[in-house]
Amino acid sequence: MSDRTRRGIIAAIKVILYIVFVIITIIGARTTTWASLGLECVGLLGVVVMLWVYNRSQK
Repeated sequence: MSDRTRRGIIAAIKVILYIVFVIITIIGARTTTWASLGLECVGLLGVVVMLWVYNRSQK
């Protein structure tokens, strides 16, 4: 596998993960249960981690 292909696959995985975390956050914000709060926290943590990874790579 070439380096360009590997970087493209990693970028696609990062975008998909970011979208999944945003969707989890939105689903968690819809209702007011403890389980929904947990989903929202997991989603927000995922978004923050993805932004941290992006910012770290752009130094």
